[in-house]
Amino acid sequence: MSRLVLALAAALVCGGVAAPANGADPLAWSGTVDRVVDGDTVKVDIAGDNKSAIHVRNAGIQAIETGHCGAAEATRALAELVRPGQHVVLRAKFADSTSFDGDRVRPLRYIDLDSGVDVQLELLKRGLVLAYPLGRELDRQDAYHRAAQEAAQKGIGLYSRTLCGAGPQQDARLRVWVNWDADGYDPDNVNGEYVRILNEGSAAVDLTGWWLRSPTNQHYRMPAGTSISPGRHLTVHSGSGRDS
Repeated sequence: MSRLVLALAAALVCGGVAAPANGADPLAWSGTVDRVVDGDTVKVDIAGDNKSAIHVRNAGIQAIETGHCGAAEATRALAELVRPGQHVVLRAKFADSTSFDGDRVRPLRYIDLDSGVDVQLELLKRGLVLAYPLGRELDRQDAYHRAAQEAAQKGIGLYSRTLCGAGPQQDARLRVWVNWDADGYDPDNVNGEYVRILNEGSAAVDLTGWWLRSPTNQHYRMPAGTSISPGRHLTVHSGSGRDS
C-alpha cells in the first residue's frame, strides 16, 4: 500500500525584541513588510537586527501549497492585509520557535497589524487557510479552530463549492476522522495513524481518483474501483499492508 504521511499536523531572530511583562505574555518584535511570499510566509525587515529582510512563517495556520486550488487566493488576501513598507508586530511565546522549509529555517511568528488585527485570524475567517498548530506556539489555537469551523459551516473559501470547482458526486455525505498520532512509539505502530471515511448517504460513493491530502503536498490517490457503500466506511492508514 502506498505510504500516506499525514501532517495535522534555527536562526534566532531577536533584534528589537520586547521582554514579556509576565510569563504568559508573548515576546514582540517590530518589523516592516518587504513582500508576501505566499499565503503563510512574509518577508519582513526586523527592526534593530541589522539584517536584510527574512522569511517569517505565520504561526497557527497553513495555506494550500503553491500550484493547488486556494493557494493564489490565500496569497492575494495576505498581500491585501500586509503591504510592502507596512509596519507589523511579530509575536511568539518562545523566541526560538521556527519552521523548516527544506534547508531554510524560518522564525515562526504571529503577525499582527498596528491596528490590532490578527492577520492569521482574518485569513481563517475568510476560509482561505487551515488552522494548523505548529511547534509550541499554541496560545491562539482555540480561537483559530473556531474561526476555521465557522468558515466551514458558512461554506466559504476553501470550503465553498466554487473555489476548486465541482467534484463528482458533489452532494455525497462523507464524514472523516483522523487519528494523527499512533498509540505508543510511532515506529512500532506504523499503521496506528489513519483516516477513516464514512458514507452517511443513501447511495454508494465512487472514490476512484479522489485525493486524500494533508495541508502540504503529501497526498494519497484512491485507486480505480474504490467505493464506499451507504453506511460503510473506508480506512486509509500509513505504514504498510494489503489493500482490502
